[in-house]
Amino acid sequence: MKIIDEKLLKDLKDARLKERELVLVVLKYLIAVEERNLHLQLGYSSLYSFCTGELNYSEDEAYIRIQAMRLMKVVPKIEEKIESGRLLLTVAAKAQTVFKRKEKEKQALSAWEKEQVLESLFGKSVRAAEKTIASQFPEARPPKEKIRPLTEELTEIEFTA
Repeated sequence: MKIIDEKLLKDLKDARLKERELVLVVLKYLIAVEERNLHLQLGYSSLYSFCTGELNYSEDEAYIRIQAMRLMKVVPKIEEKIESGRLLLTVAAKAQTVFKRKEKEKQALSAWEKEQVLESLFGKSVRAAEKTIASQFPEARPPKEKIRPLTEELTEIEFTA
């Protein structure tokens, strides 16, 4: 029985490595789709709607992949970090969201500055990375407000004061 369990765990770990490789492949395909405007040719108004409609990603999965893909276009060095698992997709997406917000505020970071921020996020969990990002960019923290319907009569409202 022990050998079967060990094989199961080994196979699971091997599958996890392949999964990381495939995520990187998906991100590279998304770059090509965006560069060629294939999503527009298929009638989708955005890459996001293409990912949710054509690829059947959930809203969160689509957003995370698109943000990580866009970050990868600007900072190609992160490819290896994503593939190795040292940079989680969610963390990459959160960093890209802050970088984009800084651009909109006309305070864009240079590629070198982005690399420095990303280096501080390597190997961190999502929560730890959120704390690091918040400490580096306190002004960029979005207001924490969520509205979620629970039933027809009840709505959950969450905010930070």
